[in-house]
Amino acid sequence: MSRLLVIMTMSLLLFGGATFASGWYLVRNLPTIALDALPAPPPCPAGIQAPVDVNDRVARFILAVEGNSPPSLPWPVPPDQLTRYVADLSIPEPAPERRSYLSRLARALQLGLFFRRSEIESAFLARVYFGKAAFGYRCAAQVYFGKAASELNQEEAIFLAGLPKAPNRNIGDTSADEAHRRKTLASLRRHGLIGEATTSN
Repeated sequence: MSRLLVIMTMSLLLFGGATFASGWYLVRNLPTIALDALPAPPPCPAGIQAPVDVNDRVARFILAVEGNSPPSLPWPVPPDQLTRYVADLSIPEPAPERRSYLSRLARALQLGLFFRRSEIESAFLARVYFGKAAFGYRCAAQVYFGKAASELNQEEAIFLAGLPKAPNRNIGDTSADEAHRRKTLASLRRHGLIGEATTSN
C-alpha cells in the first residue's frame, strides 16, 4: 500500500512539474503583450472619448461586479474573467474565438504576470461592451444617461455596473431586470461598496 502511495505521489509531482514547465515556457515565449497597442474601441456614439479612472465610483462598481478579486494564491492560477477579456483583445486575427483555449489561457497568464492590476483594469474599463454600441464606461454613461460618469448617482452607477454581464439583454423585461439587479447588488455588497439598505426595488 505504501509503495502504491509513493508511486502515485511521484506521478502527480512529475505531472505537475511538467505542466508548470510547459506553461511557463509557453507564456515566456509568446509575443510580448503591449497594452497600449490593444485595438482601440469603436468611436462612441455620443462622441465621448475621455480617459478612464479606476477610482471613479462607476468604475469601482463595474470591477466589483465583474469579479475583480485578484487571486490570493501565487501564480500560476486560473486568471479571472477581467484578465481573460483583455488578453483576448491582445490576440491578433484570427478572432479569439477561433484560437485554441490553451493559447488564450497562456495569454491571460502572461498578462497577469507582467502587468500591474491597475493597467489591466484600465484596459478593461476602456473597452468593455455595454450595449447600444457603447464601449467603455465613460461612453456608456453618455449613451444611457447623457452625462459624464462622474455625475451619475448611485442608482445609475448600479445600472451601468450590471450591463457588461449581459449587454444585449432586453432591457424592459421586468422579471429579467429584477433578477439581474439582485445579482448586481449582491456583488456590490460583497465588496462593501453599498449598504444593506439598498434594495432591489
